[in-house]
This record gives sequence, C-alpha cells and structure tokens, in this order.
Amino acid sequence: MNLLFEWKNKKIKVRTLKPIPQIEENKIEYTKKDLVTEIPIWMARILKENEMIEILDEKNIDLAKLDKFLWREKNNSNLQPLEDDLYIRIKEYLENLSKKIKKYPTTQLIENKQKTKDFIDDLLTFRLYKILRIVEAKNRRLLIKSLTNEEKILYDSILSNFEKWKSEILPKND
Repeated sequence: MNLLFEWKNKKIKVRTLKPIPQIEENKIEYTKKDLVTEIPIWMARILKENEMIEILDEKNIDLAKLDKFLWREKNNSNLQPLEDDLYIRIKEYLENLSKKIKKYPTTQLIENKQKTKDFIDDLLTFRLYKILRIVEAKNRRLLIKSLTNEEKILYDSILSNFEKWKSEILPKND
C-alpha cells in the first residue's frame, strides 16, 4: 500500500473551533464547538486551513529537530531510530515552506528551505550508507529495526537486487 496514502488516512486528535456541518441521511447536523475527536490527517489539514479546527497532537518538523537527527546520525556508527513518518512530515514541511515563500518571499523563509534541503541531503546520505552496510551484514534482523517504513522499502529493494546479482556472478553450490 502507498505509505503517503496510509499516513494521510491516519487519525490525528483535533479540537473544533466552531460548529462543523455533517451530512447524515439527507440532513445536515453540526458538531459542537470545542469537541475533541480524531479525524484523518487529510481532513484535518483542510479544516485547519479553513480555521475550523486546531490540531492537538501534531508532530512538527523544524530546523532544530532536523539538526538533532543529523547530529545523532553523524555521531553514531549504527543507524539511529527515526519516527516512521519522518520523511512524509519533512516533505509536508518543505511543501508548506514553498507555499509560504510564494505568498511572502522573505530571505529567512528561503534560507530555511535551503537549510532544510541540505539537512535532508546529509541525513539521507548518512542513512543510505548505513543501510548499505546492513545489506552486507550477517545479522540483519537487529539492524532493520531502526529503519523507517520508506527505508524498509529501499532496503528490501537493494537486498533483493544484491542477492540476485550475487547469485548470477557466484558459482552455484552443488
């Protein structure tokens, strides 16, 4: 299944800021103001944009968090655990920065976007190197636990191609 689709349909806790219309069996009813509930992320984004809700348990990304992730990755020889949805949230963060830059193109926003891209490039490079080391490792099972969902897909693909390539160049064991 598509990871982005799964993530956008994941439930997130929100609080209504005003009554929200709901259509049920040919009638319209309204939710109460200050109702705390869980709804899919995609719906929360739309309602937040229209100032109808506030998101209560949103995990935000910023340069300080990215710097922390990068520092941990640089200073440890093993792959460091990351939140499963980190790459999706980084992508969303960059998309939001791009929207803000289109509306209000400030130097600070442009620099933040470039720094974020630089952090991501460095983080991906460090993590890819470590993933490649896992592919060649004998005891993979323990190391795989630190992979995000996206990295597991990459790992499986690399491992599959590596094993296929190895079987083609090495003699068969009889």
